[in-house]
Amino acid sequence: MSNIAIRPPKTVLAAMWLLALSVAVGFVRLRFNHSSSLTTAILAFAVLFLFTFAILRALYRGRNWARWLVVVAVLLGIALMPWSVPKLSALWEQLVYVSQGALQAVASCLLLVRDSAAWFRPNNSFKPKPLRGSA
Repeated sequence: MSNIAIRPPKTVLAAMWLLALSVAVGFVRLRFNHSSSLTTAILAFAVLFLFTFAILRALYRGRNWARWLVVVAVLLGIALMPWSVPKLSALWEQLVYVSQGALQAVASCLLLVRDSAAWFRPNNSFKPKPLRGSA
């Protein structure tokens, strides 16, 4: 075995960066919009950070369930966008929300391209070979 670490393709890394950026922007948007206590903000950040880290780590490690969780969540968010955007009061907040959706949509597309799909495909090299003479 070689000591070279296997890294995900550039499409997966780009998708991960876009998702992380979208989550960070969303946290900043929520922090400026809602007047919550510092304790609540720190708790929300900790939970959001742990969840985001877990999903990004799973994507980095090639876990197919994480890819599909991201794709389904993004599709659901885009489907609900026509009802969510009008509820936001400020124009800047609407623009940031739509920008987040765009970042997430691009990240989802990057997770579905051929190079990324190969990363999430299981390695079946451990499959046993059929016995000689068997059908």
